[in-house]
Amino acid sequence: MAKYYVVDKLNIQAGPQLTFSSNLNEIKQSIRDIEGVVGSDSNIGDVLRTTGVDLGFGVGYDITDRFFAQARYAFELTNRYDGPLNSVLEIKPQTLMVGIGFTF
Repeated sequence: MAKYYVVDKLNIQAGPQLTFSSNLNEIKQSIRDIEGVVGSDSNIGDVLRTTGVDLGFGVGYDITDRFFAQARYAFELTNRYDGPLNSVLEIKPQTLMVGIGFTF
């Protein structure tokens, strides 16, 4: 992510980010249900990706020299699903992150 200071202590952020989903059980079950209805029988582990590329935008504020607060919104550029229903099913998560941080 690129960071640009608009004024002293206030910055905007934009750029790509790599995301990793460690728990996709609910999505896997939903895909099993959908594929069961349409008659597909694929291995869910083979058609669902745990990593993706997002495009994010955010704003941050430096509270002190070491503490900061920020908020980011990101949307997925890649489709996490690559199975037999690829033409009609897309899994593209969107995230909103709000946080406080400390730099060393």
